[in-house]
Amino acid sequence: MTSVKLSIGNYAPVFILPCQMGGKFDSRHAQGAAMLWLFFPEITSPESQKLLLDLQALQEQFKPWDLTVIGISTDPLESLMEFTQTHQFPFFLISDQAAEMIQGLNLVKPDLPPGQIQSKFCSLLIHPNCKILKIHEAFDPSTHATQLLEDLKQLLAPQEPQHLTQIAPVLLISNVLPPEFCQELIEVWRTQGHGDSGFMVQQNGKTVGEYDYTHKIRKDHFVSDPDLINRLRYFMIHRIRPEILKAYHFDFTRFEDFRIACYESSRGGFFRRHRDNTTAATAHRRFAMTLNLNTEEYEGGYLRFPEYGPHLYRPETGSAVIFSCSLLHEATDVTDGDRFALLSFFYGEKEAQLREEMMQKSAAISS
Repeated sequence: MTSVKLSIGNYAPVFILPCQMGGKFDSRHAQGAAMLWLFFPEITSPESQKLLLDLQALQEQFKPWDLTVIGISTDPLESLMEFTQTHQFPFFLISDQAAEMIQGLNLVKPDLPPGQIQSKFCSLLIHPNCKILKIHEAFDPSTHATQLLEDLKQLLAPQEPQHLTQIAPVLLISNVLPPEFCQELIEVWRTQGHGDSGFMVQQNGKTVGEYDYTHKIRKDHFVSDPDLINRLRYFMIHRIRPEILKAYHFDFTRFEDFRIACYESSRGGFFRRHRDNTTAATAHRRFAMTLNLNTEEYEGGYLRFPEYGPHLYRPETGSAVIFSCSLLHEATDVTDGDRFALLSFFYGEKEAQLREEMMQKSAAISS
């Protein structure tokens, strides 16, 4: 396994390793349900056994989450099988005897004799969508099972299935940006300048900007700081790109400037019904992103896709809505507080060529 950085919000890596229940365990087969990965030093350790058996005692309480528990160590498969038979252990135990996964995740236990490799204690709580929800590295193994149950209750409250008769073909992605980064972006808007935001229209064969305060009231800051752009790019590549590829079979390679937008209730901030790719200068856009930065601090300010019903979309802080730029949509009035959002548009190499050709054509017309 290549080196992988474990970070809350990133995707858990895929692994295929021998399992004590027979054959090899492919972690992709467990996707779609919550997972708990528990790395432990060795199966004969009293601390490891205490934690594993505490988890076994909580088996019934894990059922509302359909939780898949996976223990991982460098123990040989025979030792894991012996523990399973002795204790009738119901969960998966994985043998990473070559320590490829443990080394790739930087989970090697320190201060061991030369030539000896074990995992240090670490637990990962993983969303059914394979995003890492919680990481524990420094914990007391004797009480950790209870802590994991509390994590489940707080981070993955069981939901009743809903009967949906119609929904817009949009993608909701949770926990894209950490809350502190959202606040940092809001502060950038407040301290580094912003201006009224117009929209593009086609006039006499050219794309021009226009302001119409009956159609759109918003103020934008275009992110220009290279360091901030690189930090945002990291989250787009690791948390947005995989979801678009999975849901729409489209792998974006480019994105437009990031803009931090503010809809102020004092001005009745809104953006009436529109599409995002109806001019020559915007035809390259494939997917739009609206990422809320402070959902809990304002009223109103929903996204609506009226071609697909009256339903309202408002992701939590740090979460995003991704949608095709061809969809008719609107940002409803902010009625109290100020709504901040991070916006951008994604496209690929083919669309980049289209954009370049448009710019060359526009330059020729202007000259």
